[in-house]
Amino acid sequence: MGKFGLIGTVLCGVALTATGAYAADIKISKSDGSCPSNYRLMEYAEISLSGKHDKKKGDLTVIGLEVCEKAGQWDILRLSGGGSFGGPGYKCHHFTKDTRTFGGSVCIKGDWNPKQDRAGGDLGILLNPRPTNVAQCEEACFKNSSCDSWTFETNPGGACHLKRGTPGLSANANLISGTTGR
Repeated sequence: MGKFGLIGTVLCGVALTATGAYAADIKISKSDGSCPSNYRLMEYAEISLSGKHDKKKGDLTVIGLEVCEKAGQWDILRLSGGGSFGGPGYKCHHFTKDTRTFGGSVCIKGDWNPKQDRAGGDLGILLNPRPTNVAQCEEACFKNSSCDSWTFETNPGGACHLKRGTPGLSANANLISGTTGR
């Protein structure tokens, strides 16, 4: 479609929709591997339920479905860690590793901090259903207007902790923390 030669970014989503459905602040950057200021490359785990290569649209998280809806028909987009995401024309296929050069990247506002804790500031909310992966924990934070950051325990049976504010980071190999960027 000739879109890959364009320079700039296209706004694709905002914090919450009028119905309360999850909608991350996502931008499709028109350059391979780079994002606008205050955005980062989207992690593969944010779009895939199984966390592994899958050609099925049914494997997409809520964020992944949003990217599928917003991507150009024939876009092939870069994800963090060398993954890729194809637009609707490619049936939203996604790959954990892809060495091709792409015309764009999927960018999301907020941070992920692997092996880091954001101690304190817990909202003390019992989440039901309980998030079972880091992407679901991030999604729960975006859905809660009082949540500014989160920490997910990566050990078996791990938990999701939603937080007010953005407590400082400290090293912890069993945790992943992040912020909403709002």
